[in-house]
Amino acid sequence: YLPVEARQLGLRNDGDLVRVHRRDSTVLSTVDYVPDWHAPGLAETKGTALERISPTGDAEAAENWTSSTDSSGGTPGAPNAVSLLPSDEAPETTSLRIEPDPFSIEQDGATRIRYTFDDVPNLVRVRIYDARGREVWSEEARLTGRSGEIVWDGRNDAGERVRIGPYVVLVEAVRAEAGTVTQLKKTVVVARPLN
Repeated sequence: YLPVEARQLGLRNDGDLVRVHRRDSTVLSTVDYVPDWHAPGLAETKGTALERISPTGDAEAAENWTSSTDSSGGTPGAPNAVSLLPSDEAPETTSLRIEPDPFSIEQDGATRIRYTFDDVPNLVRVRIYDARGREVWSEEARLTGRSGEIVWDGRNDAGERVRIGPYVVLVEAVRAEAGTVTQLKKTVVVARPLN
């Protein structure tokens, strides 16, 4: 029982038993978590909370837990960053939007690459290729929730402006537990003002 006036809940990083119950000691939920439930590929788990993916799913199922994707490391007192929406609110498919498209560095500054997945991936990486298939820019794998946004300023990995023309944006979502990689591709055009 954690009184409402408590300021923090200290849990061990090597696993712990958490039991949620009413004041009358009726147990509502129990979980005996282990650090192996963190997202595979996460180099450092210290400071990153485990979050329950589905509030209606089995609390003791390892597949219903993963590392928080929130930049602060967790979301105490707020909805979990990795929480799946109920099926009536969830998007029907994955999607990739790029806005503005076309874009120019001079007028727009950058373009926003927004992605949504129908499941919570562990890691997302973004790569941008020129018309000849050469990689010009990449955002290395990072933890993410069901959706996210990357900003590309029209520059390559060396910080140089890319040439005008079409570019292919490849977003890959890796779900290690399931052994799957979901790829989303879309083109974006880098332009220059005509004046």
